[in-house]
Amino acid sequence: MKRLLLLGALIICAYSLSFAQESDKHNFEGGVSESIYPNVADGANTHYQGYGLYFEYRYNLIDHIDLGGKVYYQYSTGRSVFTGDMLSVFPITYNQIGVKGFADLNILPGKKVCPFVGFSLGIADVAESYKGNTYHEFRGTISPRIGVEVWRIRIATELDYGYDPGYGIKHERTLTLNVGFVF
Repeated sequence: MKRLLLLGALIICAYSLSFAQESDKHNFEGGVSESIYPNVADGANTHYQGYGLYFEYRYNLIDHIDLGGKVYYQYSTGRSVFTGDMLSVFPITYNQIGVKGFADLNILPGKKVCPFVGFSLGIADVAESYKGNTYHEFRGTISPRIGVEVWRIRIATELDYGYDPGYGIKHERTLTLNVGFVF
């Protein structure tokens, strides 16, 4: 009887351990972000600040490599002034919806504190509103990312560089702080 109970306990432990390993291969994350846009481009001196929401899906390809996708929304406001023309200060708002694909390198996989570095490519629909007009533009993004996951809380920073096929990688860049919960 003891052997049968021991065998049953081992089977249950093996099953639960294998299930736990399988569920760790797929991670979802939802969170909030804050962005700063300190841009000096095309003769304009601008500064924006915004907030957003995001949702990520990550698949653990191997212990150290995650591949995934991100859907996000950012809203930001600011003021713009063309260099040398202090009379043309005007407010600008940005609404941005985008998707990104990324790869992350996990430095200490399976630990309670796991730092990571990564890289993402994406595309965003940016709606700029100023002086009563709204302009839509599709912009590519190239972003290095760095962060840490502590238990199930994930904190990361991304430095987005805007890419426009007509101009290449612009001077437009965005520094974003993401704070999310992994489930």
